[in-house]
Amino acid sequence: MQVLYPRCCGLDVHKRSITGCCLWFNNTRQLQEETRQFGTHTTELRRLATWLREHEVKNVVMEATGSYWRPVWNLLEMEGFEQTLANPQHMKAVPGRKTDKKDARWSADLFQHGLIAPSFVPTQQMRHLRDLTRIRTKVMQDHTRVVNRIEAVLEDTNIQVKQCGQRHHGRFRPSDAARFAEWRAEHGETRGTRPRADAPQGAPTEGGLGREPAAAP
Repeated sequence: MQVLYPRCCGLDVHKRSITGCCLWFNNTRQLQEETRQFGTHTTELRRLATWLREHEVKNVVMEATGSYWRPVWNLLEMEGFEQTLANPQHMKAVPGRKTDKKDARWSADLFQHGLIAPSFVPTQQMRHLRDLTRIRTKVMQDHTRVVNRIEAVLEDTNIQVKQCGQRHHGRFRPSDAARFAEWRAEHGETRGTRPRADAPQGAPTEGGLGREPAAAP
């Protein structure tokens, strides 16, 4: 088969270890290989980049194993290597792999002959934007859950947040319910009664904070 990448490296990435296999041809056109194992800390990843430069390797291929490949991809991207992300389903469909070292060797061999279809990887700027968007969505979901829990606790104590609280951008503020409860306790009001005649102007009412109750039909 035609060799598309005379010098390349296959990486098998795990949570705590990375196995790399470099393939290249010597002056007599004989295939040479070297396999080495690295850790996943930043210092180990820099050792991996140095090892690749020693073998004059520019093209690197790795499987998309969970999220373990991301820090490896990011560092090698900053170091200037041309990388290819392989689909694990495509790699598993190829028989003949038994150990991690053979995984790296097999990946490098397939990539060297152009038999690995690259998966789409967004640019670094797009990846950062995706992360920020996902974090924002998660924070908004957490905020909603916390607000709902606060409302549930207040309603268990017979404080009707949705009836007496003011809306803030479409949401009731728990602080309004707390101020309403404090005013009721101070003036001896009970739930469902109208404010007394001597109540100060702007005091919370049963119709809401700072508002007069709706007129009876």
